[in-house]
Amino acid sequence: MEWLDRLAIIIPIVVAILVWFLNEHGKRQAEERKDKEERYQKMLRSLYGFYESLSSKEESTKAKEEFLSEFKLSWMYCPDAVIQRGNEFLDTVRTGVRKSDQEKEDAFGAFVLEIRKDSRGKDWLGRERTKLQASDYRHWAST
Repeated sequence: MEWLDRLAIIIPIVVAILVWFLNEHGKRQAEERKDKEERYQKMLRSLYGFYESLSSKEESTKAKEEFLSEFKLSWMYCPDAVIQRGNEFLDTVRTGVRKSDQEKEDAFGAFVLEIRKDSRGKDWLGRERTKLQASDYRHWAST
């Protein structure tokens, strides 16, 4: 009977520790996701700088610098696919490189799609939570 009394004390303690650990883990994941989303938002807002027709030269340069700064930081938190797609996009807009507008658009869309995939995560079966393609992303501007 003595071991039952000890078990009655040990089990609630173990359960409480487990619940606390799971709760803290969930908080850390939520905070990491929030930080990542904020960085992605900054990066996406500054991408317009690569389209000079959408802004002044000064605004464009500032936005490009902001994007490049955020992209460098992305090496700390982004999955490989996002970084690879970002590099592919930057390769299309690099000074001295001649790429068609379609190639630039495709690389841009692929980059944004990878960000979306990372932000949305996967479902419980490990499937992507988006059915969009890179070609679904378009540049819209008011006229």
